[in-house]
Amino acid sequence: MAQYIKINSQVFNADTFIAVTPVVSGTTSQISIITTTTHWDNPNEEDLDYWNITTGSAAQATALISAINAALTANPGGRVVEVPPSSDYTISSIALQNGS
Repeated sequence: MAQYIKINSQVFNADTFIAVTPVVSGTTSQISIITTTTHWDNPNEEDLDYWNITTGSAAQATALISAINAALTANPGGRVVEVPPSSDYTISSIALQNGS
């Protein structure tokens, strides 16, 4: 796996990625990046410190998940890999979810 992954203009430490998943609740046009810093907050019963990426639709979210996974495995020896722009998805926002 590469050490860093660039999605749009945001650069992540790829070594901390645990999973890239569709958002379970809420809009289906979002995906979540779960990292080693993501944790469960018992008093509030919510996950904290994960990244949400908003796309245009559920199909675009699925295409972006595939593109991220492909980028992570395409050049395991590289320092930085990039998720290339595609007509299969658009990214409207990348936001860290800290909880409430």
